[in-house]
Amino acid sequence: MKKGLHLLARIASCVCLVFALCAGFVGCNANIQEKEADNMIEFETWFFTSGVTNNIIQVNGEENATFELTAEQGYLYDGTNGFVKTVVRESGKITSWDGTAQEAVRDTFITVIEKVDGKIVGYAVIKLTYNEERNWHNPSVIKAVEFPKVNGEYQSVTAKQVKALIEENKK
Repeated sequence: MKKGLHLLARIASCVCLVFALCAGFVGCNANIQEKEADNMIEFETWFFTSGVTNNIIQVNGEENATFELTAEQGYLYDGTNGFVKTVVRESGKITSWDGTAQEAVRDTFITVIEKVDGKIVGYAVIKLTYNEERNWHNPSVIKAVEFPKVNGEYQSVTAKQVKALIEENKK
């Protein structure tokens, strides 16, 4: 009986250890500290205009931050390459979204990843909800957070971890 309990305790310990190790390898998000970033995303002119850029998204963060915006559907405007799926913008700069270049764009998302010196320091999820009455999309920020420095250093956040956080917020 004693041997059986001892064996059961060892098995339980091994199972716990395996789960703990697996969580570390798959990118457990539990240790990432987040801070709301209410001013990260701004919207302008989300209505039809003739001859004026509309559906404008401005990204804001640290002075030396860059933002990678990716459209799930539709396209983002890049002044150099025209309309593309992904653009990179510096803090304070804008891009615009076009959903008319692709048929039947309904509800969709734009994801934003903020980086400083190549390190991921934040992300945002923008939802574009189709309004049938207006035949237009209404933007809203589902989540916008930054990963604050800990002990004066940026947190070690991987692309895989941010992708999981983004997907979690799209649900």
